[in-house]
Formats: sequence, C-alpha cells, structure tokens
Amino acid sequence: MDRSGEGLNNSNIVPTARKRSAAPAARRRGRALPAYTLYGEPQRQGLDDLLHCESIAQRSRLHAWEIRPHRHESMFQILVIRSGRVRARLDADECELAGPCAITVPALTAHGFGFSPDVDGVVFTVVEQHLHAVFGADAAWRQAVLRLRAWTLQDGAVAAAAVDLQTDFEGHDRWRAQAVDSAARLCSTDVGKP
Repeated sequence: MDRSGEGLNNSNIVPTARKRSAAPAARRRGRALPAYTLYGEPQRQGLDDLLHCESIAQRSRLHAWEIRPHRHESMFQILVIRSGRVRARLDADECELAGPCAITVPALTAHGFGFSPDVDGVVFTVVEQHLHAVFGADAAWRQAVLRLRAWTLQDGAVAAAAVDLQTDFEGHDRWRAQAVDSAARLCSTDVGKP
C-alpha cells in the first residue's frame, strides 16, 4: 500500500503471497532494520553529492541480486527499470514487476528488492531535504512524488528523464549542479504523473 492509501492495486502490479514464517520487513522483532546511506555501506552523514546515481546491476550484482530489507534515514530513491524483473518488498507489501517500471521510496520506508540478473535500470538516491529545497513549498508535488509507489511505465517520459538525469550527473560541465537539479525536477515531475 502506498502512503496515500491508494494501494499498489494496479492491474500491472502482481502481489505475491507472503511467507507466514517471518514477520514483514518493517515489523521485525529483536533486530533493528538496518539503515544505510547507500546499501551495504557504513552509515554516514550524507552523500558526497546531493544525488547518487548508479546502475541497478552495479550494486545488486555484489549481493547476488538480492537487496535485503533496509531503510534510508534521509534519502529518497527512484528506481527506473528498463528491462528485467524485480520483486519489491515495500513496507509490509510485496509485488513483482517487469520493466519498464519505476519505484519511488521515501526516506524511512522499509524496502528490499530481488532483481533478475538481466535487469537493466538505474537507481537515483537523493537527499530528501534537497528535493524539498528544489521544489520549494509545492505541496502538490510532495504529495505526488514523495510517496511509496511501484508502477509499470506506460510511456517513455520517465525513462527519458532518467537518462537525462544520469547524463547530467555523470557530466563535468561548469553548470553541472544546476543541470542536475533541473533534470531531477523533470524526472520527479514525470514520476509524479498518474
């Protein structure tokens, strides 16, 4: 279920049966859910940049394609998957998607993923407070974008915006910071569309 109460009830999202033997990721007892800035790395005060971008394969390959349940204290993530499959555990819900699809994960949300080895996609990790600064007091944007959501992409707008954001992130132009903020705004705006 997403935070707006709309649920992940979409014909393109297929929930999977939950195993009854273990408690959901968000409700583990006896062990705290790990928190990372970037998955698998020691917790630190922030990112070297306000945005981190990498292919999904880059990190998940190191962990046998399984990103165990965890959370980020101050980071917002957008995963854009062009092809391949993902099994997503989002708070207490689980769903399976095939690319092209996207997932948004607000700060403090319990989440984990199982990716197929042929996955092609990118994950953006952004300091959530920076997004608030970029978008100012736009409450409609916050409600549309800063929520837990998983969906199948119907057109190429989000994928194209993700490519632009990745290109600007990897660039070394004089105006790189402004270009990244602009591309993040476009990508987030496309993500927020129904």
